[in-house]
Parts: sequence; C-alpha cells; structure tokens
Amino acid sequence: MADSDLILLDHTAKISLDIRKPPVNNLHALNYLPIGLFSLAMDVMIAEGRKHNEHQGQFAVEMFSLIPPIVPCAFHWFSTSVVNYVRLIGLIDLLNKMGWSSDDTIVPDNRKAIRSHCTEYVKGVIPEIYEWRNKVSAHFAITDPYDNDNLGTLEESVMNSIAYVAPRYRAGALKFSTKGETSTLPNWSVTETYERLIERYWPGTVISYDPRNAKPPGFFQLVPN
Repeated sequence: MADSDLILLDHTAKISLDIRKPPVNNLHALNYLPIGLFSLAMDVMIAEGRKHNEHQGQFAVEMFSLIPPIVPCAFHWFSTSVVNYVRLIGLIDLLNKMGWSSDDTIVPDNRKAIRSHCTEYVKGVIPEIYEWRNKVSAHFAITDPYDNDNLGTLEESVMNSIAYVAPRYRAGALKFSTKGETSTLPNWSVTETYERLIERYWPGTVISYDPRNAKPPGFFQLVPN
C-alpha cells in the first residue's frame, strides 16, 4: 500500500483512512464538516475582532443584549458539528482496529462497543464541548433534565450564556446561580478550540480577524486516483 493511499485524519493519535479500502463508504462528512467548522470559527473570530477594535484593545466584559444573536447560534452549531466530526474519527479508529466495515455496525453486540469508543474518544479530545453539547446544543437540559442537573444548569441551558471576555467570546465564563445552585456548564471558546484542533486535524489551516489572512482546510481525496 502506497503512502498516497492513506489519509491521516488525526495527526496526534495517528488515525488514518485507507482510501482504497475504507471501512465506511461515502465519507463525505470528512470534507464538508471541516469547511463548516472553519466558517463558524471565522464568523466568531471576525466578531471578536470588531469587539477588540471597539474597545481599542482594552480589557472588557460584555453579555446578554450586547452579544450579537448570531454568536450564541454559532456556538450551538459549532459544538454540535465538531462533536459529530470527532465522533466520526473515533469510529474510523475503532473500525480500523477491529477490522470491521459498516456492515459490522449493525451487529447488535458491536453497537455498544462503537458507542462507547466514539464517546470516550470525543471526551478525550474536547471534553468541555462534549458536556456543553449534551446540555445545550443537542437539546436544552431543562427540556430533558437529569437527576444530577442542578437548577443553575437547567436555567442557564436556555439563557444566552455567551459573554465577551476580551479577547474572545466564551461560553460559561460567567456562572449563573439561582437559589444557591450554580451552573456547571463548562467554559470554552469557539476560536480557541478551533485553533487548538488545527494541528491535530487540519494542519496549515489559519483563522484570522482579517479574512485575507485566513486559510481554510483542504479537501481530503476520498477516491483513489
């Protein structure tokens, strides 16, 4: 097998895809999700640049009505999509290790192993986003409350909990408390997360306040030449 037949999907964990014998056919999500995540990260970074200029580089904190509605939406979309992307890499990792194909994913005894492996892989790469996605973007915690969800977490799940804490927009930076119970939603940033994941998944990609300096991820060649 030539090196050109392998696509390195995770440069840290060394997870590869053999395009001549992929474990799952038609893996188009490997191409469209990185472009979508890049677009969302750029939208948030450009908004951060506007705030940076507005405050002339001075430290500032803003929340609620001062946050453009598109920013919390971007956090929702980004967290859902990045978890899906990372889960897919985790799936390919397991299928490679087990010598399975998509046919094996419908075997009842394999489904628990797939679910567990993908979840543990995601929690190892982006634990804070996995938690936020489960409590906010996949569904609001207050619409599907768990026994261990306190009142602060339930109420914050439907708030605009995104704040600008210079120089970034962040989720969970300011904790909401009600009746003595403080939200446990994690603190994270779209742009900080994306920058951290670049080396692992999309080397050479650049996000920037200035779109002219940005560089999107390239497409994987999923079909052998």
